[in-house]
Amino acid sequence: MNKLKLIFLVLLLGVSFLTYGDDNEEDTNRRSNVYVSAVLGNGMTSKGDRTSMPVFNIRIGQQINEHISVQFVHANEGHPENDRGEKDHRDGFGILGAYRVDVNEDLKIELSAGPYFSMNTTDIDGVEVDDKNLGVLASVAALYYLNELYPGLHIRTELDHVEIPGEFKTTSLMIGIGQDFDGEGIDRSSDDPKMFRLSLIGSHYKTNHGGTTSAQGFQIEAGKQISENIEVALAYIDEGVDERVDREGVAAMVYYELPLTDEWSTLAGVGPYVARNELGTDEVNLHGIITLGVNYQMSERYSVGARFSRIVDPNKDEDNDRDKADIVFSVYF
Repeated sequence: MNKLKLIFLVLLLGVSFLTYGDDNEEDTNRRSNVYVSAVLGNGMTSKGDRTSMPVFNIRIGQQINEHISVQFVHANEGHPENDRGEKDHRDGFGILGAYRVDVNEDLKIELSAGPYFSMNTTDIDGVEVDDKNLGVLASVAALYYLNELYPGLHIRTELDHVEIPGEFKTTSLMIGIGQDFDGEGIDRSSDDPKMFRLSLIGSHYKTNHGGTTSAQGFQIEAGKQISENIEVALAYIDEGVDERVDREGVAAMVYYELPLTDEWSTLAGVGPYVARNELGTDEVNLHGIITLGVNYQMSERYSVGARFSRIVDPNKDEDNDRDKADIVFSVYF
């Protein structure tokens, strides 16, 4: 599933090179409202061991004012070695506050920090589990702008540090690219015909345990825009079948959408998911879903998109977290 995450990362950044027309070429000093970035690198644990490639993260940010923004982050900390000499695989999602300061016309420095929900695939007492913890992700980044080459495009050099109580710490140095957008794209006024959405979603699943194959499933989702950026949705999900999971259920999602241009937008979502796994306890259990996505509005009524999600299973009797990659087709009413 790391390959699918990297494909999503490339897709998200590829949007940057599809969204600006010739009318933006001279606007090199505009104020940024929304930005995306992706960085890749390596790091060290608090034990002094390398985390191994790839270490990467994806950020979607919205400016509150000239200096302050809010970021939605998916971070992959690689495969660090734990205290038992075994390779872990820890990643997670964070909501960070960020502060940017201009050094000169081409260089900005960004400081960010916030809560970070981590999921670590590891062995505890000889049993493979997805160990979940809440910690802090802090970052410092240098953003060098290439406005003469492409408005809003920048090289991002970033140092991340993750602190989780009672767990190993990681520090990672990464480099990548980012893109600023004006964020004044899709109109979500009350009379907008895109207020109601019906989506058919094809999904590729991978359970975060060794020895499991991937599975194919689907999702039917109905959403309603309730403000300029916020949508609520209900979804029926069938996750398909692998060696550990035969699960289906209903999810209630809240999405925060960030328009990039008239056609492109990104989103972050979270919500509860009530489902029953016939290969597990065969009981109805509460799970969670965390989502990042990108969407292309083909016309007033139709759109396509891609999402990456994590299904979080807090039930220790089953412990079947899953990564989920989606292709989305939507109709608006």
